[in-house]
Amino acid sequence: MAGDLTQPIWAWPISPYGDTPALDDPDGNGAKTTFNLRSPGQYCDAFSGLHYNHTRYFSPRAGG
Repeated sequence: MAGDLTQPIWAWPISPYGDTPALDDPDGNGAKTTFNLRSPGQYCDAFSGLHYNHTRYFSPRAGG
């Protein structure tokens, strides 16, 4: 996700199971951005640390 002048305001390093944390301040300006969508059809529940994909909650660290 990019803000003004195409500076990144949120980034997520891709990994096979989505177990890497999102970078909520990649430009280092101190303004954090929360974006809970992950891979297509997946939502990250920050409270539980689980992801949801229409049918179930799962832990990306467990691989499924």
